[in-house]
Amino acid sequence: MAFSVNQVFTRFPRCFVAHLKDFIPRKLEWIANPNFQGYGFAECNWKFNPSGPLAGHSLDEMKRKYEADRDKEFAAHVCIEHPRSSKVGEAADSHSEKASSR
Repeated sequence: MAFSVNQVFTRFPRCFVAHLKDFIPRKLEWIANPNFQGYGFAECNWKFNPSGPLAGHSLDEMKRKYEADRDKEFAAHVCIEHPRSSKVGEAADSHSEKASSR
């Protein structure tokens, strides 16, 4: 029986899952939607948010540091700590946001 990455991270104990990230191939993806534009992982809700402004003496150095930070955080993240919201929950959240903005 094969499990998707998200199923593994929701069905097995956290201590077991934390070690699986080294064995399950994960692919960093570009995410573009109204609420976020940047790199993330579609199997969970992890998104890369730089900790501060880009720093470096050249554009190439800033790019290398950004990519290194992004890749390090992506490799270290544990999907179970970034659960995906359900469609029902998303609909409820958007409904409550509309109601509160009135």
